[in-house]
Amino acid sequence: MTKTTQKIVYLAAISILLLLYSCTNRSQKPEGYTITGYISGLEGKEPRIYLDRSTFFKDDGEKSALIKNGKFEIKGVSHAPELRYLSIPGCQGYLPIFLDNAEYTIKGDSANFMLTEVKGGAVQDEYLPYDLFLKKYEPLLQKLRGDYKLTTNKDSLAEIGRKYKMISEEAGAIESKVFRNNPKSYLATYLAYEEFKNAEIEELDSVIKFFDPSVMNSPYLNTLKERIETLKGIA
Repeated sequence: MTKTTQKIVYLAAISILLLLYSCTNRSQKPEGYTITGYISGLEGKEPRIYLDRSTFFKDDGEKSALIKNGKFEIKGVSHAPELRYLSIPGCQGYLPIFLDNAEYTIKGDSANFMLTEVKGGAVQDEYLPYDLFLKKYEPLLQKLRGDYKLTTNKDSLAEIGRKYKMISEEAGAIESKVFRNNPKSYLATYLAYEEFKNAEIEELDSVIKFFDPSVMNSPYLNTLKERIETLKGIA
């Protein structure tokens, strides 16, 4: 092999290695999360935005960032995908974000903070249609709850109760369908937790066995497993 040929082979090998390294790096999951956002309507103000503490991991406490000229950035590390909430003092409501180690972008208006758009992360992408579903049903249920408090007529109360039950059952059926059709979904583990967190051992075992090993690190499933061990200790 001539020196020229050797050089060509050597350069080709280096190129392949660099390509493989580049592809590997692109496919690797980020080591942490970054939430970058812009909230309009805060002219002349510099409030803080807060990310609530993890429900399941004690070392993952509340985080916050100063909003300057409408912009902010929050960084951290997520132990496992978990539904968390962002809030700004003075803005109504909380903004849900299914947090994982990924890059997120947020863009919205302080007057409608709860409707702010959150993009980024595979689990958040999966959560968005479900969030829209919640925004459709929750106002209806909230209105019925308000009407119930203001009504004294028995027939009207019965009708409100009937409508509330019908909407709740419809919403529950949709949630159950999302959960039961997605054994590899972190969102489904959350829905399973919400539906079965007070269930008994046999039902809990069945729920956990339904899920794929790829989502077994879900804090929601781990909490259901802990309940099984607690119930076994009581029995």
